[in-house]
Amino acid sequence: MGWSPEQIAGRLARTDVSMRISHESIYRFIYHRVAQKDYLHRLLPNRKNRRGRLMRGGVSPLRSFKRRVSIDDRPPEVSDRRNKGHWEADLMCFTKRNEAVLVVHERTSRILLAARQTTKAAPVVADAIGRLIAPLPAELRRTMTFDNGTEFAQHYRLTDELGVETFFCDTHSPWQKGGVENAILRLRRALPRKSDLGAISARQLASIVANYNATPDDASTSKHLPRFSGKTSTRCTSTVRPPPDRSRDDAVRRRAVSAQAIIRSAAGSPEESRQRNKQPWPAVRSAVASVT
Repeated sequence: MGWSPEQIAGRLARTDVSMRISHESIYRFIYHRVAQKDYLHRLLPNRKNRRGRLMRGGVSPLRSFKRRVSIDDRPPEVSDRRNKGHWEADLMCFTKRNEAVLVVHERTSRILLAARQTTKAAPVVADAIGRLIAPLPAELRRTMTFDNGTEFAQHYRLTDELGVETFFCDTHSPWQKGGVENAILRLRRALPRKSDLGAISARQLASIVANYNATPDDASTSKHLPRFSGKTSTRCTSTVRPPPDRSRDDAVRRRAVSAQAIIRSAAGSPEESRQRNKQPWPAVRSAVASVT
């Protein structure tokens, strides 16, 4: 393996001025001879038969965002999740190009709203967010937090039209809107990345969202489902297997039945689910407003 073209060009510039040549010229010659089956690329450090794309300098898309406000300037009351009306938004993308689901997540109640997207264009995404949260009262749509994707470049329309303050995470810091990130992760169980959104009807998508909203998440499990309070020991204290504890099995069975009853009551009857799908906004409004 020989020197790299940069090393050759640098050494020639220092030893023989008349032999000065650009390393780009050396690269072009090598890859031109590849077509002639000379295989000179095998002498390069990486032994590649073609060059990768050159990095092109340009203006960061963040500079083109109008009225962008950092998450550092967001009111402290948003972080403690005690006040209603603070949302996070993101796009749930799939394998096929331009297939996505817009996901909007309320930080306090953890209510999820979603809409199918056929494009990532900023005007279309801004319109979709507006349609999702516009039916809610003003006190339930105070702030919205995004990442730095260009699909949210027209965020200021939410402020002008609905009075929603918008904030952006730091670059490469999606964990700063962890609520919607976790929601998307849970939705992936029903909608994997390889899913074909064209084969999923609007009713099916609404059912997936309704099931998500009716299922307690990890953060609220302790409020809805009973948990074991006893401590277990990993140290073996006897070589004789103790008799089975029937009372513990009965307690586990009672807890399971109680948990199922709670989940069924949260989901409602089939008729209530159908009515909720037909008129989603009153159900969402009452669910969000019930959180104190």
